[in-house]
Amino acid sequence: MEESKIETQNTSGLGSLDTDLLEQAKEMDFPFKENTGKGKSLIRIVRVDNPVFRNISCVDVSINASGPEEDRIYALHPEFEKNIRRGNTYLETYDRYDPNLFKETICARKGLMKFYDLKVEYCLDDTRFLNISTKKNIKSKEAMTIESNLRNYIFAKAIDELNKDAYIEVIKSLKINGENAQISWVQQESAWCIASKNVGILANRVEDLKRYPHEEGSRYKYALKIAHCWFKIIKKLGGKKISFAKLQKTLSGKTLVGEYVGNQKEQHIVKYNKETIIFYAVTENNSSKNCLLPEESYKIFKEFDLECAPVETIGTFDCIDSLSEALMHEYDNVAAGSIQNEEEGAVIYMVSRGIKDEQVISLCKLKSIEYRIFRKLREKLRNFWKKHENAPGWTPALKEQYDQTYDKFVKECKDLIKDKKFPQGLKFYESFADRAFIATLKNPKFYQNLVERYATFLQDITKGMEEDHTLFVSRVFEKNDKKSYVRPKSIKADNSSWKKRKINSSYFGPKSMKEEIKESQKNLKKSQTSIRNNKADKEDKTKKITKSSHKENREKEEVKKIEKVEKNHQRESKNSMRKNPPSNPTEQKTHHIQESKSYSSAKPSQARQTHHKQPETHQSEIKQCKSLTFLLPMTIPGTGKTALKQAIAEQLESSDSQIKLLHLSSDDIRAELIEARMQELGEDRDTAFSVTAKPAKTQFDQRLSEIVTEVIQDNDHTGFAVFIDKNILPNQFSGLKKQLTDFTRRLTAEDVQSSITLLLPHCKQALSFRTASRDAPNNSHPFSYNYLLQAYMRCCHRQDHPTIQRSGDPLKEVRISCGFFKQFAATEFSEQAGKIVCTDRATGAELQFDNKVEVSFTEESHEFQPPQAFIDVVDQIVSADQKELEDDRLYQQFYECVKFYQKLFNFESGKCNTVDALNVINSIPSKGPLIQKKATVPTQVTASSPAPTKKPNKLVPQVETLTETVTNTTSQNFQKSSYSTKQEENNDGLEEEEEKIPMTKKAPTEPEYDDDGFKIVSEKDHTKVIDKQKKYEEKEKAKAESKAKSKPKRGSNRNRQGHRGSYRGGRRGGRTPGRPNPSTRGSRQGGMARW
Repeated sequence: MEESKIETQNTSGLGSLDTDLLEQAKEMDFPFKENTGKGKSLIRIVRVDNPVFRNISCVDVSINASGPEEDRIYALHPEFEKNIRRGNTYLETYDRYDPNLFKETICARKGLMKFYDLKVEYCLDDTRFLNISTKKNIKSKEAMTIESNLRNYIFAKAIDELNKDAYIEVIKSLKINGENAQISWVQQESAWCIASKNVGILANRVEDLKRYPHEEGSRYKYALKIAHCWFKIIKKLGGKKISFAKLQKTLSGKTLVGEYVGNQKEQHIVKYNKETIIFYAVTENNSSKNCLLPEESYKIFKEFDLECAPVETIGTFDCIDSLSEALMHEYDNVAAGSIQNEEEGAVIYMVSRGIKDEQVISLCKLKSIEYRIFRKLREKLRNFWKKHENAPGWTPALKEQYDQTYDKFVKECKDLIKDKKFPQGLKFYESFADRAFIATLKNPKFYQNLVERYATFLQDITKGMEEDHTLFVSRVFEKNDKKSYVRPKSIKADNSSWKKRKINSSYFGPKSMKEEIKESQKNLKKSQTSIRNNKADKEDKTKKITKSSHKENREKEEVKKIEKVEKNHQRESKNSMRKNPPSNPTEQKTHHIQESKSYSSAKPSQARQTHHKQPETHQSEIKQCKSLTFLLPMTIPGTGKTALKQAIAEQLESSDSQIKLLHLSSDDIRAELIEARMQELGEDRDTAFSVTAKPAKTQFDQRLSEIVTEVIQDNDHTGFAVFIDKNILPNQFSGLKKQLTDFTRRLTAEDVQSSITLLLPHCKQALSFRTASRDAPNNSHPFSYNYLLQAYMRCCHRQDHPTIQRSGDPLKEVRISCGFFKQFAATEFSEQAGKIVCTDRATGAELQFDNKVEVSFTEESHEFQPPQAFIDVVDQIVSADQKELEDDRLYQQFYECVKFYQKLFNFESGKCNTVDALNVINSIPSKGPLIQKKATVPTQVTASSPAPTKKPNKLVPQVETLTETVTNTTSQNFQKSSYSTKQEENNDGLEEEEEKIPMTKKAPTEPEYDDDGFKIVSEKDHTKVIDKQKKYEEKEKAKAESKAKSKPKRGSNRNRQGHRGSYRGGRRGGRTPGRPNPSTRGSRQGGMARW
């Protein structure tokens, strides 16, 4: 056989041959040998210098074949499926000023992987797993390879996922009968990449299309037609108020895949009455996945009002039997459908669900029998009249050729139909073919339409028949009800037959994720109603008691401060009165009233307000509490906690959820401390790591407390979740329990409902630790061998851990993984009284959780059984004491065992599927319960206005006005306490009598109220106060004369007087409290003079 080269073309002649891309293709290990020995190249690479962007060369890569030959090449070389899609365009960018300076290669667009027709024998029970070599009709080795690869492409991945306990969802999309069209936005060059299947062009606006060759036979023929249509589509977006910039951002790095239809000069079999592009998939240009999930693709179509193919879900299946039966059922339905309804047929998507990384795993095609019949007819007609285009008439020789072609067509139709249902009788298709042959002979116009407009040709043939002439007209634009994806929620039935399955569906359109989360949360709340109501009642009682005690304490402290200020000013007023007594009591009263006008807040007609707090009244108030959920993973290192947190955050962001996610990582905190010590103290990483354990724990607790404070103060959200990214060990249960209890009390006092959700690795029971059956039930391990193995291998392969760096010690990861795994040997999880209880049997410590979510951190499969040597060494490590592990002998055995059997182990780096993320989100309440509490009605204020009199002494009004201000700010509790409070030792008899004066007022008459609802009370009479002050003056004068005659005594009275003198006159006029001062007698008067 002759070695084949990649066919390359340099159509512009301006640049050199793309040798780099050739080298890249060779590095992909593509086979370059053709089995037929023809020497034909398998891959075609066309490099063109772009006429619009002079610094860019466009490189189109495709299989160098079409039709059945293309299928054969793909089937013989499965490695082409992912690497050479049905549409590949790369951009080689060069410097704008130096055309020889290469910059980068950009993947501008990427189509779907090649997919094939679904055959009946792939689905039938008796031929599904039939050995291909036993089939009689397969004679060559090549045919066996093709048959095997096609079957594996469609079903191998699905069977593999089903063995891993995943589900396979089957989705059917209408197969549009048009020209393949692909659209992508290249952000780096600010240009659209618009392409047919094999040719891509770059353009930023419709005027750019004029620079491409338009002559007949140009390779840009279909790409330019698609480009003109696309610019018409996006022009209409402005009138629909759709953001053009948002569309560009969404399609950056993605490719829209669709079919260009409606051009009457480019028809196939189905006729479309509108020129447009009908999209059905979205791919990612830099991803190895086939395409986005249907819910993601159709969300983009709906958001930007793009035409899309009708889609529906067939169901979700958990075994190959039910999956095959469903596919067989759809095969029959599509085959029996008419072109008008089923058009070309259907595209079947198989989507893996219920695993970490949900994705489209394979595609296949279903063709309708009617479409295949008319396609055969087209080929027969074109080939026949191409040979006899210049025939003079209906000669006997021509008649003989026609009979042979016609008989062959009828025979092939019978082979297609067999026992299947089809929309028309066989005689209809025989009669239609006969009329088509004769009409082409008689009318040249029919022949022209046969070559260029086959759909119009078919329509013209039906006009002379009794059947509806709209037989070949598409109804896709009428099927708006099927352009929203509906995903199965659950399947209720056994797995014996698809017909017995009942599918509960919910709408999954542009807002599907949000609605699904809301519905799941609603269902979750229903199941927890009674528990939360009990919690709410307890929280309400606790809140009332706590708030009441806080309120009383604040009021007592406030009362004490106000009383002290008031008494001090009263003393000052009495001293000033002794020094400058008022000339007339009436004048004092008059001046007081005039001065109080400036302090009054009443109406102009009211001179002053005297405020009194009325008894509080209460009314019912409904309050919405906030909710905080602590998410605690109980795992070992290498599990994938960070990946789970990122998946939860992405789902919350994409669904516009009202839940606010907060994150706290112990590794990040410790990494900050390590970096700080390395920079400030010059320590190496190992030393810094060893001394930062306790500081990291202290800072972790402090930040967690700050997060709780943030939740309490945040009034923009009602639902919160704190993801605690930390490895929690059983020996930490007691401290963690106390910490969470303190947080719960603090949150309850602030009307925040808190709960704790346990995130536990999902481990199959059959794979869990085997010592439960070997030794005793108390030695069972909650985790599996497979979980330990995959977590260890992730630790070995991760490169960017914040604290643990790769080192030359191969046993470092073994000690970490096995050490943590060993810690959980005596841990068990149970459910008690509606709580999830985690118990450490070694210490008896318990930790309770409100909810539990099992997360598929690792792939647990019954098909995988670790080698016995691995099981034995893990058993020894778990049962060994600390001394037996000091010499690293068992760790060395573990390392060598894993290294020896490494090829048997299948693991993935940290990922998390949407199902796990949604399950966690469903356990997070979006808000707390509604509670009923008593709302306090604001205190009523009373006011009165006495009659004016003459002007008094200047010092007295200041005392009364200040007293009034203090009285306005005090509560009813203060008034009651001020009447009954005992006087301090430094108060004299007059002060006691003055404080009792308000108690001697007369009983109030029926109150009156002003416009603001305040009670108006008459002003009290101050005459008695003046009389008391006058008597007090005389009494003090007598005391002073008596003391002047006698020597002052030492003792507590002198100390008290000296202290009071220092307060009145400042520190300079007093003395140190507690020590006798000879100048005590004069300190009081001297201090007052200085004041």
